[in-house]
Amino acid sequence: MISRVLRAVSRAMIAAGGIWVYVPAVRPLDAPAPGHPERLGHGTPLTETERALDRALRDGPD
Repeated sequence: MISRVLRAVSRAMIAAGGIWVYVPAVRPLDAPAPGHPERLGHGTPLTETERALDRALRDGPD
């Protein structure tokens, strides 16, 4: 009985929050945003350290 009431109250609070709180749509994060420091320039070759990290990530743990 109490769990039913709590479930109903929580659903009502979620519905009320959806009405009163604006939640903007989030775009998918498939790449860093423009100007982000981790964004690589197109056509920029990787450094030796970056190539080593890339190889290590592709090979996986041994």
